[in-house]
Amino acid sequence: MMLRETLREIAEQAPSPAVPPGLFDRARRRHRRRQQWAAVAVVVLILLIGYGLSPAAPDAAQPAAGPSGLPSRVVAPPRT
Repeated sequence: MMLRETLREIAEQAPSPAVPPGLFDRARRRHRRRQQWAAVAVVVLILLIGYGLSPAAPDAAQPAAGPSGLPSRVVAPPRT
């Protein structure tokens, strides 16, 4: 007897695997749910990055202390 024939006989004697009802529907539902959560995470990430990179409001003018001839107020330039 050849190995191939022996393995085929053993495979024919093995019971067929039982697939629980609704297995494929649950897997599809889980996949869709993961895709939805990933989309929500991407949107939140884009909003956070956009907020983080938005130009900041210029700081309020602060009086400068120093010798005469310097400006009376120093203002930080806006980020662009």
